[in-house]
Amino acid sequence: MLRVEGICKSFDRFNALCGADLHVDSGKIVAVIGPNGAGKSTMFKVITGHWKPDGGRVLFRGEPISSLSPHQICRKGISMAFQIVNIFNRMTVFENVQAAVLSHRRQAGKIFRSASKMAVGQTMEILESVGLRERAGCIAGTLSYGDQKVLEMAIALSTRPKLLILDEPTAGMSPEETAVCTGLIRRLTAENGLTVLFCEHNIELVLSLSDEIMVMQGGKTIIQDIPEAVRQSPAVREAYLGGAP
Repeated sequence: MLRVEGICKSFDRFNALCGADLHVDSGKIVAVIGPNGAGKSTMFKVITGHWKPDGGRVLFRGEPISSLSPHQICRKGISMAFQIVNIFNRMTVFENVQAAVLSHRRQAGKIFRSASKMAVGQTMEILESVGLRERAGCIAGTLSYGDQKVLEMAIALSTRPKLLILDEPTAGMSPEETAVCTGLIRRLTAENGLTVLFCEHNIELVLSLSDEIMVMQGGKTIIQDIPEAVRQSPAVREAYLGGAP
């Protein structure tokens, strides 16, 4: 579904990406890990069109997308939920997702005209899928941090993506919230055939959740393989995990 080939990206002589490679097969959960500054978030922003690569290319379903804008890439079927929660705090949970659905339908200009009756079914369907249906009428800013992260995931799902990218989805969550989020990711892939690409610092979560793991260091790909092969890799232990398996 997604292939990143030799991506390079520099900022004021700093090489954030130096030939990174990645592949994500349809229906799989793929994690990207690496030390701080390895280039994980930079690669995600290149994939989603927020930054243009200096070299290499990104293919989505066989089509080059590196030259496209973020909204064009979104319409191709890639959606991303960022590390920092990005929601409308004063709107209800329902209105947050409804606004995203209408925007994707290109009906955002009509949102203030009888908006309460627009896209109700799809909005409630999305909230049901992430477990927020009962919180639909709540003001988003009053939700727990964990529920706000889930709401942002619901907003990302409003575009009906084929590939969902998550930047540290459990960062700042309690163990209980982390377990709920992890279960949600598993269920979305199993029930909806969703493909997930994510980065995360919780290594045990990564090892238990992922079908494959790509490890980065210094803007380059060290390895991409199944979790056990990554766990056993001497290069990975030296660069990131530290110590024996």
